[in-house]
Amino acid sequence: EVICNQLFSTETLSSSAFHGYAAFGEGTGYNILLVSSCSGSDRRLVDCTLDKNAWSYCGHYEDIGIQCYINSGCTNGEIRLVNGSSDREGRVEVCIGNAWTAVPEDGWDYREAQVVCRQLNLPYQWAVPLIGSYFGRGEALVDIYSTYCSGQE
Repeated sequence: EVICNQLFSTETLSSSAFHGYAAFGEGTGYNILLVSSCSGSDRRLVDCTLDKNAWSYCGHYEDIGIQCYINSGCTNGEIRLVNGSSDREGRVEVCIGNAWTAVPEDGWDYREAQVVCRQLNLPYQWAVPLIGSYFGRGEALVDIYSTYCSGQE
């Protein structure tokens, strides 16, 4: 959070996520770790407590990355359809942590499609899931695993 707060206004920041093992690619050059301790309220990374006696060499396979999620003004649990030719079709996205994230298709069938349409106050009796990134690939900001519905939700 400290890095996201340093890069972006705290008023627009929704949340952050940490990714290890070079999730965004490996860097080059020297890679020395100074063990740090941040309180979360620190304004800059250099304001965190650094232990200059506790260091170790790290391989670039251990480079860390972060994602800073900007508050999109959505409400947790809200859903939407995007990239469709009308408001009755599109890629399903859900608001989690005040940020929109794509929902994976794993295990989806007509029941999940009916629940989405019902939640959006759309006709749902003949709802059909279109899989395979039919409406384009979305960005999954949060790991959402298989969703299963009975169709009565």
